[in-house]
Amino acid sequence: WESTPRVRLTVLDPGGHDVLYRPEKEFPLARTQYTKLYLDAAANALSPAPVAKPATARYNSEAADGQVAFNHRFDRDTELTGYFKLHLWVEAPAANDMDLFVDVQKVDVSGRVLQIVASPANPAYTGPKGRIRVSRRRLDPSRSTPWEPYLSHTVSEPLAPTQIVPVEISLWPTSMLWHAGEQLRVVIASGAASSVGPAIPTINRGDHVIHAGGEYDSFLQIPLIPANKATL
Repeated sequence: WESTPRVRLTVLDPGGHDVLYRPEKEFPLARTQYTKLYLDAAANALSPAPVAKPATARYNSEAADGQVAFNHRFDRDTELTGYFKLHLWVEAPAANDMDLFVDVQKVDVSGRVLQIVASPANPAYTGPKGRIRVSRRRLDPSRSTPWEPYLSHTVSEPLAPTQIVPVEISLWPTSMLWHAGEQLRVVIASGAASSVGPAIPTINRGDHVIHAGGEYDSFLQIPLIPANKATL
């Protein structure tokens, strides 16, 4: 037992072949390269470089399909293992609060979302998820890390009219492989659009506005695991 690896993980490969029970010394992996993909609201894309021109993306938070998505296509096989986080600048013009639901998905070259079904009785796993109520956005700096924001839940801070605020959203840790040509998609949505199972009550009203580019450095931080010095 003493010689058993401290960590064994499975690298998921929806649409391909999972790598089972790979031994590791720690988690998160010490060799992780935390990498930012910046939201480009004008192109609904994720960019490895900061986006100079500010733009907005919006959706109706009260609609069943209210959501906006941003995509990045990998030009080589890429493993992401560990903690994801989403940093957003957001606004709710018609409300003083927002419930945000986030999904990170693997999308094949034809645009189909790939998933893993553990059993017929269990929901499909499509990737890391997270959610936040914006009025509860304050972080606990003593417990937060650069890869995992930790909410304090000690104070409520409703939004003022036209106020644009930053939020840090922690997503589930995972281990997943994207092949060359496949896309990473991050979906920001109302609860009705992103929930699995019973609906989660929300306080959403009116449009949600995502600000990105320029002074609004909205980004998805991903845990890149280098392989032969691979880069995005």
